Amino acid sequence: MRAAQRIKGAIPGSAWATLADWRGFVWRRLLKPEVDSNGQELLVRIAIQRARSGSPWITVDGPSLATADQLRAQGILRKNDLFPDRYCPEHDVLEDWALLFYVQREFAEHSQQPAALFARLGSRLMVRRAFRQFFGELLESDKRNEGVAFIRLAFTEALGGKEWREEVANAMLGSSCAVDALRQTQAFWTDASGERLRTLCHVLRIAYLGKPPRDGEPERPFWPGWNALMTFIQAQGDGFLREHARTVTALLLDWRHAVTPECSAPQGLAAAAALVRGLWQIAIEGGERFEKYWTDDEWQHT
Repeated sequence: MRAAQRIKGAIPGSAWATLADWRGFVWRRLLKPEVDSNGQELLVRIAIQRARSGSPWITVDGPSLATADQLRAQGILRKNDLFPDRYCPEHDVLEDWALLFYVQREFAEHSQQPAALFARLGSRLMVRRAFRQFFGELLESDKRNEGVAFIRLAFTEALGGKEWREEVANAMLGSSCAVDALRQTQAFWTDASGERLRTLCHVLRIAYLGKPPRDGEPERPFWPGWNALMTFIQAQGDGFLREHARTVTALLLDWRHAVTPECSAPQGLAAAAALVRGLWQIAIEGGERFEKYWTDDEWQHT
């Protein structure tokens, strides 16, 4: 990336503390928003318009053309050869960072009103992906419990919408502190109906099962969310397992392909083994109880 080559001088140790700190440091060095925010705002505007329109090139209005040309000279924007008022980010990384900056700013202003925040962000995939990354990073450095508080609001506010609640769960399960986040929001995932537990299992299934490299091979789970959810379920005790035996069985069936000849003890094995032992105790209590918890098809896979 040409723009990064312009960064000069010593890099403070604090810039390496987290990925977000490093990204913020480079962003400020490149765009210098404290001196002139026009470049930053134009880059963010172009990234958002590309995400929402799907157009590869964005038309820049007349008053902003001088700023656009300056960003082009700095290696931050690229100019269309045929239409001189159309630009796009020079590199995908810059576009991703611009979307992250946008999401972070929107969250700071509207985190107390999840429905309003989600309405402002829209439903475009690139923006939702940026939100997942931002929110996962927030949870991992959540000294003020902003992320945990937002989870509670998002799953309490009826207007939030299923799609965005799943994005919040996705970000949580993809973070390195998923176990802690689940524990701090325990009441939401242990509702008697089991709906929210099924939501977590559904998110793992659609987001964290890797496509097989070859035909005939199973989808394999990845990322720490599987271990986090199984550890969380185990900690709820025997009564919870009995109430949600079908859901937990389906979760284990999705996870089982994590064990391979190359990786015989994947992350989550201990929690999975404990859940299997609990399910086995339920299964051997008698035929009547077996039929209560599982269908014949589920039993054949356990």
